[in-house]
Amino acid sequence: MASVGARGLALGGGVAANSLLRDRFATAGDEDSIRVFLPSRAMCTVNAAMIAAAGWHRLGSDGPTPLDIGALPNLRLAFDGS
Repeated sequence: MASVGARGLALGGGVAANSLLRDRFATAGDEDSIRVFLPSRAMCTVNAAMIAAAGWHRLGSDGPTPLDIGALPNLRLAFDGS
């Protein structure tokens, strides 16, 4: 935090529900006088269900993908609602 001049620290995603991680972030912020932003546990979700749904629809429309395809970080997912 100090090396980049951060004035705040935010924790998000599914891991933000982890009590130990939340405590460590809060302690680090206190020690370095940096504001720490922690979402409520209800807001600490992962997108696994969305990824699974996208994969299911993609499988239905395009069939199986070969295991040697490689990563496509900008791949757009189309969903026609059917």
